[in-house]
Amino acid sequence: MNSVLVVVNEAVDWPEMEVVVAPDGLDAIPTDYLGVVFVDISKGYTQADVARMITALRADPTKLYLGYQPDYSLGRRLFSWAFLFIHSRRIHDARSGLLAIPRNVFEESAHPLKMVISAIRKQHVVEEVYLDSELQTSRSASTGKDLFLLFQTFIKYVLSSFSSFLVDILLFQLVIYLFGHLDSDVRILLATVVSRVFSSVVNYTINKRVVFQNEDGHSVPALKYFSLVLAEMFTSAFLVAVVYRLTGFPETAIKLLVDLVLFFSGYIVEKVFIFENTKND
Repeated sequence: MNSVLVVVNEAVDWPEMEVVVAPDGLDAIPTDYLGVVFVDISKGYTQADVARMITALRADPTKLYLGYQPDYSLGRRLFSWAFLFIHSRRIHDARSGLLAIPRNVFEESAHPLKMVISAIRKQHVVEEVYLDSELQTSRSASTGKDLFLLFQTFIKYVLSSFSSFLVDILLFQLVIYLFGHLDSDVRILLATVVSRVFSSVVNYTINKRVVFQNEDGHSVPALKYFSLVLAEMFTSAFLVAVVYRLTGFPETAIKLLVDLVLFFSGYIVEKVFIFENTKND
């Protein structure tokens, strides 16, 4: 089984290749094919480009390959930087219109960008193949669907954080109400500990199962996660105190800025070191 099917969105005359016109993608790869190469003809890919992708796929059918045409536009760079932050992978053109997809990575009728993101999440290696051809048309702006697929994981991370914040606030108020007879310092400390513990468990559970879809056991990720929670808590307190002494700015304003930085850095730490161990270069 060494054949590769070429799927195009417009009719082409490439007699040396097995070509099928399917603008909406494929439902499945035929059983006698190693994989498929998806080609967006409007982006100027040549038969030689496709041949290079087929050669790469045959050489190592465990990887997903992206055709990379030189394009130094700001839009592509911004998309590439955003992709690096969200998915922790440096890919020059995640919206490439030329993809070589092996059978084990293929997803039925999936958007190409979705397949790239899914392949990275499932720890498949994604490799770019440099192409000599140039874009014959200007790069279109990112569509709403592209942007949603790009930021989907981070959006879920934000919603997870907001959910745990609500749990934290509601439990804090509940404990304050139930133990109103206690001394104020004791009551506040008890409410803070109870609400923070439960909200952290909620955040950990949602992040592991929904946001990053990590399928490992709980012992190691949980230890790493709650170590991060403690580290962020002490780092926040330390930085707020230091910046306050140096600037005299209001503590609350400083805390908001510090916690915002920790929020973004926390996403990267959770993505790379807690809930995902990939073999992708």
